[in-house]
Amino acid sequence: MSYLKRGWMQTIMTRDTPGARLPLADRCAMNVATARSTRLLIIFGAGWLVIGLAILSIGWELTWKILHVPPLTPIFADMRTIQAALISHEQGFDPQLVNPADPWQRRMNYPSLWLAIGQWAQLDRELPFLIFSLAWALAYLVTNGALLWRFPSWWLLLAIFSGASLLAVERANNDIVIFALLVLGLSAPRAAIGLACVLLATLLKLYPAAALIRFRNQPRLLLIGTLLAGGYFIAISGELAALQSGNTAQEAISYGIGHGWRWLVDRTDAAIRPIWLGLAVAVSIAVGWQISHCLRRQPAPPAAIRESLLTGGSIFVATYLVTLNWDYRLIFLLLCIPYLTQIEQPWLRRSLLISLLIASNINALRWHLPADLVELISLTSKHYLFLGVAAALVSELRAAPSDLWERPLLRRRGHERGQRRLERKQ
Repeated sequence: MSYLKRGWMQTIMTRDTPGARLPLADRCAMNVATARSTRLLIIFGAGWLVIGLAILSIGWELTWKILHVPPLTPIFADMRTIQAALISHEQGFDPQLVNPADPWQRRMNYPSLWLAIGQWAQLDRELPFLIFSLAWALAYLVTNGALLWRFPSWWLLLAIFSGASLLAVERANNDIVIFALLVLGLSAPRAAIGLACVLLATLLKLYPAAALIRFRNQPRLLLIGTLLAGGYFIAISGELAALQSGNTAQEAISYGIGHGWRWLVDRTDAAIRPIWLGLAVAVSIAVGWQISHCLRRQPAPPAAIRESLLTGGSIFVATYLVTLNWDYRLIFLLLCIPYLTQIEQPWLRRSLLISLLIASNINALRWHLPADLVELISLTSKHYLFLGVAAALVSELRAAPSDLWERPLLRRRGHERGQRRLERKQ
């Protein structure tokens, strides 16, 4: 492990162990890591400052086009779904089924709780709408900066400025709200606060329930979270079909297992399709096994990196398996980058990180490459990422059962030793 990488990993471990003292060499490495964090944070701030000044000087549309992000007007288009839903609801429509007030006629494929939030924030009025959208965009940037400070990496900086991340900001999609809540939960001093952040995110978008796996070593919190999330899913079960049918994700700039299936259906004859499907499954199993084999042989990462992986990785894997998702949801892979950067095998580390950057910049590739080639690149890079992140999750979760059972076992053994000592005294 390099001197610099050991420095920032020691910073993380020291943060997780209050009062820890490090040797002089490691303190010097930490100083180097702090300087690196500062440098990356300055570049991060300067980058967003340039984007902000460009919007003010040359306009919203031209700025995003230069960044290869397809702009929509009026601005903050995805948050407009909620604004339009309030108007449609007042007109007597169910916006989860039909949303005529939306400029693009999109349904509100969010839980109905967002109607109450929109009414409270007065999102049907333009000024409160802009303030609300800008506030959450700023929260997303602040949490990005906090992540970059804690886990300094050029890979993370590049991913923050990738097309997927920029698209989430340009659309003011409420995934940025979820991201901010989850990063806040990861930084919380108490696990109960982290659970509250995950549950609040689940109320808003459902899929963050997958991040409950983060509490695998805290059975009580995991049980409480599972029961509350399950009760919420039952309570809104009547909305689930409407939410799924309102999904408008398109193949080339989306990810999910359905993306691969549609690509296979469109390009193969029904007679030989099972052969191609079997071949794809076999290759996926072989690649996944090889990645898992590599990950099993490396030392366990610091706790902060594991928690970040379990939070972002579980959301990516769950959403990949369940439905098609617009590429802006790849922002949750930002939470996996600290884990990916500390993989010891160079070929695996670089291939996963490069695949992440490629998958996050499909919009830019669409400007320069043929559509069929872009779709193939999109499919393969995202599926490889899925295999890598899923293997990393399995690698971490395989150790979880021992963590879950060791504590009660140690308490029981301690009680037995105490009983024996008491019997000897008597």
